[in-house]
Amino acid sequence: MFTIPAVASLGLQEKEAIDKGIDFEKLFNNISKWTTSRRLGMKHSAAKVLIDKSNRLAIGAHLMGHYADEVINLFSLTMRYQLIVD
Repeated sequence: MFTIPAVASLGLQEKEAIDKGIDFEKLFNNISKWTTSRRLGMKHSAAKVLIDKSNRLAIGAHLMGHYADEVINLFSLTMRYQLIVD
């Protein structure tokens, strides 16, 4: 999806993970105060990652902000190759 700010989503949403009975951890960051976001004048930017607690694998990543459309590719590789998230 092409929007301003950019939005990218991969994997499960929170409701889907709950419905599947997955015990997960949600990591959320409001990154609108980060230097990159401020420098570009982005008033709204955030990142949310869902991690399965049983095996520490990412099961969902949802991004909004500058470069979200590119950064989501890193999460795609993490999920495809089942890299452990610490």
